[in-house]
Amino acid sequence: MDENTLNECLFQIPFYIEGLRVRNYSFPDVHTFRERIKKTIRIDMSTVHQCANMLDYPQFLLFTFSDYEDILFSKQENIILPLSTLEVTDSIIERTLHWNNFIFHNNNNSLTWLIENDLPFLTQLIISFGYDINYKLNKAVLQQLSKNYFSSKNTSEFPYPNLFAIKNSGKLEIRKGLIQYIAGNSTCDNTQLLQLLYDYGCHILHTAIEFSLEEKLQVAAYIAHYIELCYSKNKETGLIPTTPPGSFLKKELLSYPAAKEWLEKNNFYK
Repeated sequence: MDENTLNECLFQIPFYIEGLRVRNYSFPDVHTFRERIKKTIRIDMSTVHQCANMLDYPQFLLFTFSDYEDILFSKQENIILPLSTLEVTDSIIERTLHWNNFIFHNNNNSLTWLIENDLPFLTQLIISFGYDINYKLNKAVLQQLSKNYFSSKNTSEFPYPNLFAIKNSGKLEIRKGLIQYIAGNSTCDNTQLLQLLYDYGCHILHTAIEFSLEEKLQVAAYIAHYIELCYSKNKETGLIPTTPPGSFLKKELLSYPAAKEWLEKNNFYK
């Protein structure tokens, strides 16, 4: 963002503030502001100067949230503001209200509004920042990503490479909340999410280049384990009677020379 555009954005901040106050928004204290940002968007306000995708100023922080949108964090008012447009309209204020209500107050009504009106924002929270601890959020985002995936499944590349695992500052993070949601909420009437998860496991093993072999084994083993748990749970009730794809994923794991020893060492499948 160039300096002129930034100055125009800063000029609009009082209008955002007034719009939120008119709507009876409860501004959080500094502690809540910092803790919730750290938990949802993975930003530690004490170390932002170390981050390449941020500009830190005395009263605000400018952050690249996605390819299409920047976010401004107001350190004085303890709020976040979308910077996708310079025009402050009622709809933009409404969006800002629900962003802040959900991020800082975990407001369920605002989450419902965002699911219906701003799902890309929630999707970004999961894919880029790994905020996968909210059941309702996981359900909405996974259903939409699954729908997109199966309606355009004509490419050899998996479209969401960071969906279930990511390297964060060089360290592997498995999106366990998403994987466990799928395992706990799939039946014979809805196996698309299991297939999405299986396809991701295959992607990790065969095409992902950002992970080491041990990391690939770890992700694929975790996925296969939870797919098998899901099938095992539902087999007793006849909900999913077929052979789980997790079994096939496990066979693919064991085709790697180093896999069997690694799996035994880490107590998988015992």
